[in-house]
Amino acid sequence: MDHGACIMIRPSASIISVTAKISELYPLGVTKIKQLEGYDDLNFFVECERQEDGAEAEKYVCKIMNNIDSLEIDVVEAQHQIMERLHERGIVVSLPVLNRTNQYFSVERFNNVDHVFRLLTYIDGSKLNDSEPSSQLYNNVGELVGKIYLELKGLEIDALHSRNSQWMLKNAPQILQYLPAVADAERRDIVKSFVKEFEDFVVPMIPNLESGVIHGDVNEHNLLVEEMRIAGLIDFGDVCYAPFLFEIAICLTYMILHAKDLSVGREVLKGYQKFRQLTATEIRLLRICVCSRMCQSLVLGCQSAVLYPGNEYALSSQKYGWPLLHQLFQTANQRLLALWGLEKS
Repeated sequence: MDHGACIMIRPSASIISVTAKISELYPLGVTKIKQLEGYDDLNFFVECERQEDGAEAEKYVCKIMNNIDSLEIDVVEAQHQIMERLHERGIVVSLPVLNRTNQYFSVERFNNVDHVFRLLTYIDGSKLNDSEPSSQLYNNVGELVGKIYLELKGLEIDALHSRNSQWMLKNAPQILQYLPAVADAERRDIVKSFVKEFEDFVVPMIPNLESGVIHGDVNEHNLLVEEMRIAGLIDFGDVCYAPFLFEIAICLTYMILHAKDLSVGREVLKGYQKFRQLTATEIRLLRICVCSRMCQSLVLGCQSAVLYPGNEYALSSQKYGWPLLHQLFQTANQRLLALWGLEKS
């Protein structure tokens, strides 16, 4: 379902109203609540005690989805199905919590707008964004993405075949409409160049690439770590049906942004290819997929900052992202593949 004509509305709700809503919808009493960062959604960390049994306080994340994603109930249900599948196969992910009506979510009204409201289990760990770069860390991230491929391969969910979010990598060309939000002319020209490459070389090949269900946003904010170990994966808001190449390209983009170093791609890919070897076609398209995702992140971040001034999370990639994009622009494909250990493939 395409809601491109609708205006995206980020939820607005006070801590008091969210606390009251949790107590209304769940058999829980909130003892602690704190707002978390978020791009299009509103997120809160909450500690609760069960009103019925007085058990020890439990930790959750309360997520109130933006109005556009809230229209796609079948996609919300698909997210839960994917979470359960990965959980059953030993990958640590957040899970939805049943409410008083034995449902995993409800649609609630805030400021006269309907939003999906739900609680998810909380995973202990620090965000990868707060960790120091290391080869072992990036190798472990690549391994996780490879494991996710194995566990989701063959999964069929009808709702994801028709999903058409602006954050899906196949929709990278759509960012051209938001280029006025980018002040620098040289940066706009670089984005246009990469978008044209994506349209010319990647889009025609999409039907021929191995595809399936992907997480769609394995980034430094959605990966939780304990030392060098990956402690969990959160935020399934961008799940979709897409080429598996897009999953590793998206992850690679954000690990490069985290490290501020193009060369970390070697370790990410080394870990990933323990579980899935890239094909010659995928290797040829990898650079432009990474560049296009970086363009998406940067341009949509600028646009979000225009719509929602003060949302620092939306601008988190800007400082280092543009210099890295410029570096990618100046790096030939074969040189980059050599840097990533793919030159002999």
